[in-house]
Amino acid sequence: MGVCVPGSSLLDQLVDYFERRLAGYPTTMSEDECLLADSNLNPKKLVATQLVRLEKKMLNACLKATVDLINQLPDHTVSPCQLLTLLY
Repeated sequence: MGVCVPGSSLLDQLVDYFERRLAGYPTTMSEDECLLADSNLNPKKLVATQLVRLEKKMLNACLKATVDLINQLPDHTVSPCQLLTLLY
């Protein structure tokens, strides 16, 4: 898909991407925290859960930053091409 998709903002596409990625995990952040609190957790499961939790934190931070940027725009009609010229 090209960057300049009519009727779809690049930022909206990013929000959708981050939300889909977060929804794709089989556990929530709360469930990860509960797993990490288990002192009997298998060491491999511990490392895997820590990694997944970090991935989710990064995705959540990217999602928040994108939503914040959208909210700072004067309206939601900025085309992807216009946005790219603003960013570069």
